[in-house]
Amino acid sequence: MTRHYSPSALRAAIVLGVLMLLEALCRTGAIGRITMVPPTAMLAAAGRAFTDPALRTAMLITSGEVVAAAAGSIAVGAAAGLVLWLLPALRRVADPVLGAWYAVPIFVFYPVMIVLFGVGQAPIIAIAFVFSLAAMVVATLSALDRIPAALVRTARIHRLGPARRVAFVLLPAAMPHLMVGMRLVIAYTLIAAIAGEFILSSAGIGHEIAFAYDNFETAKMYGLILIVVVLAVGLNATLGLASRGGAGRSDTSRGSTGQDSAGQDGGRLAVADAGLTAARHG
Repeated sequence: MTRHYSPSALRAAIVLGVLMLLEALCRTGAIGRITMVPPTAMLAAAGRAFTDPALRTAMLITSGEVVAAAAGSIAVGAAAGLVLWLLPALRRVADPVLGAWYAVPIFVFYPVMIVLFGVGQAPIIAIAFVFSLAAMVVATLSALDRIPAALVRTARIHRLGPARRVAFVLLPAAMPHLMVGMRLVIAYTLIAAIAGEFILSSAGIGHEIAFAYDNFETAKMYGLILIVVVLAVGLNATLGLASRGGAGRSDTSRGSTGQDSAGQDGGRLAVADAGLTAARHG
């Protein structure tokens, strides 16, 4: 009898196997301690980092930078994507710019950011914001393109104004796909903030990683890297669960039969019609 394993169980088994292999290689000396410490030592170093006031401050600095840059990118990117979607001529002009957004290394603009914002956290936030902005704009355009035209016509039939059309039709219908853009924004802002601190800043967890590397504090360096990895994976998993939960609710609202796309769109329109009626008379 064939036994089937879930993808999550297989992933966990692979990760556990790799960690056990690294532990053995580091403990036996096959990998030098200057190059890498055992995963258990990384975990211990990560725990010690939370008891160090200086490192806790560095984590708070980086977290603040990521939150500020991500919030700005999500808000501005979603608004810009909506404007481009509503204005096809402007979208045709912006498409080449969005396509080439990541062709230029963002850190070449750091001197400009210093001139504009001064030295400190502000240039790092600005770099992370610019680095992640295009991802949210493109995700918003993709999400809005996936909205069935029948939903937009339903909003017109109910004579909803622009604000209510966005609030009761466009935003709810696009939300599952907007969550994909938010996941990208979180990843890009974290990458940009850590890399900016590593190269250019005198504070933050990226700077502490670079300082530990320069001083051959291998365990401390890997402990901080572990914290960053766990934070990134945790945020991505949380947003992924939220995205799947939204998609699941959307599927449930369309009906559980799922015989064909026409039936699903009919269920979606029925729910939208009820919501739009409430919005119109609310």
